[in-house]
Amino acid sequence: ACRAAVATLELFEQLDALAANQQLAQRISAAFAPLTAHPRVRHARQQGMIWAWDIESPLPDFSRRYHAAAMARGLLLRPIGHTLYCMPPYVLDDEAVAHLGRMALEALNATLLQESELLEQEVSA
Repeated sequence: ACRAAVATLELFEQLDALAANQQLAQRISAAFAPLTAHPRVRHARQQGMIWAWDIESPLPDFSRRYHAAAMARGLLLRPIGHTLYCMPPYVLDDEAVAHLGRMALEALNATLLQESELLEQEVSA
């Protein structure tokens, strides 16, 4: 395990991985800007290569619904409660970054549309 850790650290140094990740993080943040600006998003934040957004939703099963909507769009994003987390891999190209940003927002909009439809059904019943 120590040998693998040392090899990883050497690789990080040779590839200047930290500088590359800072540039990638900037591109990902730009791709997530529409999600961050969404009117139902509260407390958007980023630390390194981790992003999180709290979503205003009355649904107790919001996380299950969002997870399903994201998976349907090819994203493996797993919210916890009403908080979306994203910890993308370090190997994303520009096309994958753009896809991640678009589909994360699309999954949120689809989940909130489901929420709206469910609430309308409750009112009608």
